[in-house]
Amino acid sequence: MADILKEILKELPEDKISDAGFEGANIVLYTKDKDFFLDNKGMIREAVNKFKKRIELRPDPDIVMDEKDAEAEIENIIPEDAGIANIFFDPERSRVII
Repeated sequence: MADILKEILKELPEDKISDAGFEGANIVLYTKDKDFFLDNKGMIREAVNKFKKRIELRPDPDIVMDEKDAEAEIENIIPEDAGIANIFFDPERSRVII
């Protein structure tokens, strides 16, 4: 693991980060802690400011909802008159585009 990753991980709670790596010029951190993903109390922002690197926090694939379940949940939450044309999943980045 590169030195910069080790330094960044020292700034974050050890039990909150399940994996870390580089994706191009970005540093990607994964967490299995849903609460930490939703509200990390500005820790990621502080690390970005300290190290002057792009850092992205993503949910670990183990805690990500199945695509079928996610699509059903999205359709349940968003009203039909919103006119959803497509729902695209990007599992590598743990994102959904509506």
